[in-house]
Amino acid sequence: MNKEKWVFLDLDGTLIDSLDEMFKIYMKFLESHGIKGTYAEFEKLNGPSLNQIVKYLKNKYNFKESTEFLLKKYSQMIEDKFSKIQPINGSEGFLKNLKENNIHSALVTSSSKALTNSFLKKKNWENYFDIIVCGDDVKKSKPEPDIYFQCLKKSNTDKKNVIVLEDSENGIESAKRAGLRYFATHGRLTKFNELFSKIKNEFEKEKYEL
Repeated sequence: MNKEKWVFLDLDGTLIDSLDEMFKIYMKFLESHGIKGTYAEFEKLNGPSLNQIVKYLKNKYNFKESTEFLLKKYSQMIEDKFSKIQPINGSEGFLKNLKENNIHSALVTSSSKALTNSFLKKKNWENYFDIIVCGDDVKKSKPEPDIYFQCLKKSNTDKKNVIVLEDSENGIESAKRAGLRYFATHGRLTKFNELFSKIKNEFEKEKYEL
């Protein structure tokens, strides 16, 4: 295994300011079935893949439509809004700092590969990430650790060389179950300059502990 340093990053709510729009989509989706959603439920669903979210909602509210139909409907609602979502202030500079300091970046997101790649292309972010692992790359998404185990395998590195950035409880739980160090981010309140300093300091400590 190599000894290169890695930061595994979530996308929604960590790098991009998507949670408000995602909440509106969740509410609109349920309203189309005559149901009023709650922010508490939305937070519970922040982390799992869209397929898991749709299955959960179908089972809970006993929707008569097929999972495939509901998934296509929800996906289209997200796609219609996703292009309007913007990076959180400072996140792009943070990604540049990682690259300039030879710290590898891996994107670990429960979003679909199609949506993720579309967003990265539109924002010219493709070159910031050495690895991309999406929700449809694993059977069980966050809070299960599978998505981080998959990223570890692709990066061919040891857990001690990795720091995870996550904003949601499900994402943090996923990283913890994978045995990875993490920093919790705070959406648009994240101070990326301070966060970058903390990551560099954390990696510097490793030099003296080895």
